[in-house]
Amino acid sequence: MKKYILMALLTCLASATASAAGDLVVNVLGVNSAEGRIRLGLYDMADTFKKENKAITVQEELASTNPVVFKIQDLPAGNYAIHVFHDRDGNENFDHLLGLFPSEGYGFSVNADLKAEESYENSVFTHGDTADTEVVVQMRYCGNRPDKSAAKTFSCWMSLSP
Repeated sequence: MKKYILMALLTCLASATASAAGDLVVNVLGVNSAEGRIRLGLYDMADTFKKENKAITVQEELASTNPVVFKIQDLPAGNYAIHVFHDRDGNENFDHLLGLFPSEGYGFSVNADLKAEESYENSVFTHGDTADTEVVVQMRYCGNRPDKSAAKTFSCWMSLSP
């Protein structure tokens, strides 16, 4: 009897270890106010990228000028991309001025270059099967860019136009 219990316990432990997945920790930096919430969408396909209703998961945390940290536990290994936005007004939508220009801050995994196309392919990262993965997302705010150049602000707005 003890032999069967021991075998059952070892089998359970082995299957739990085999299906273990690491956590994903996302640090969002550069939030410019503590107003509203920071929303994160996690995607695994280009076709669904930036479409929150098709995200693998959507999470939100209170906005803070300190790093905002998200933790997605037991994420299976694979390729993923993240889109984050600062939902200042709490309507759960990424707002655009005149339907074209982002009026709320946003950020992507991996893609720190403002000139790069903001796509799944440019934002994708690989998450391993057992180790934790840490990703840093730097927020962008088109209306208050540090360079204050009208051309660069317009370029920033155009980069996320639908």
